[in-house]
Amino acid sequence: AIVVTYDLDFGWLYQVQPRPKTGVIILRLTDQTIESANQALTRVFESRVFDDAANRRALILVQDEKLRIQRL
Repeated sequence: AIVVTYDLDFGWLYQVQPRPKTGVIILRLTDQTIESANQALTRVFESRVFDDAANRRALILVQDEKLRIQRL
């Protein structure tokens, strides 16, 4: 399972878990419309970031032009 949210608190919750069981994608987009979110998520999935099994439980921060991955 992967949680997709705009809420930064999920990033904090992710970091305090001893061993995260799910991934978290936090969208930090200037334009927060559904179309913009869909484009950003398409970019994430097309980047094939989830081909690495470790990234399936990572914290992924998606910004307008950047993608950051943090694993615990």
